[in-house]
Amino acid sequence: MLVRGRLWALAGISLLAGFASSAWAAGSAGPDPAVERWSNWPYPVGCTTLAFDPVQVFSTSTRAERGPGPAEMELRRYLGTATASGLPKHHWRLVASTPDQAEFVHGRLEGENGLRWLGLERVGGGWKVLGPFECFPSTLRDGNPATEWTLYPGAPAPDPSAESIVVGIHEQACTGGRNPISHLERPYVRYRKRTVLVMFWVEPLEGPHTCPGNPVGKFRLKLPGPLGNRRLLDGATYPPRRVEPGEDPYGYDLASRSAFLRQ
Repeated sequence: MLVRGRLWALAGISLLAGFASSAWAAGSAGPDPAVERWSNWPYPVGCTTLAFDPVQVFSTSTRAERGPGPAEMELRRYLGTATASGLPKHHWRLVASTPDQAEFVHGRLEGENGLRWLGLERVGGGWKVLGPFECFPSTLRDGNPATEWTLYPGAPAPDPSAESIVVGIHEQACTGGRNPISHLERPYVRYRKRTVLVMFWVEPLEGPHTCPGNPVGKFRLKLPGPLGNRRLLDGATYPPRRVEPGEDPYGYDLASRSAFLRQ
């Protein structure tokens, strides 16, 4: 599956209890190297519904556990308990907060396991700890997380002269099995010298919905000009994911194609 561990209402979350802290500890201090490559990001991001500026957050040093604020002091206290024995003790970042909530992450953006996320929530006169969970920060537009996409399996790979690409879009949340293409919002496309950054959003649903199995929608995206030798990047997460022709991110048998919308 293409899901990369977002924390939306605890859907699609991967609990990382089985990961050793050493998998997250290496190279976690100071500004994140990914920011230098992606210093201009058009939207806020988030591990949950709390949004933050990724460039600002990941340009800072990693000393949240030494901070003077109430949530930072609680983080420091918690990291010293037996319950948190498997967690790193240093180099945490405070990425988002409200008077009653705080979210911290540890690790590198481009690490294989993503970021380790830890949340604090005020309950009565104390704090409740949430997590740890895996997080690849989702790109948010008006609070709506971008939907991950890939080149549509079976469609011809675009060549340098291509002025459009055929993509597959697969919603991860429960949607009642709706066709995502019928609910697409305005996409974002940005050409750079060597890359094309593309983001898609699907109109969000309100309330609970059944999960009969979401179809993969087929959509032809018109590009601003010839693709050239640029690499295609999916900006649903920060930093973006490189999109490769022929990948099967949804885990379906492409010979049957029964899970794909025919349109």
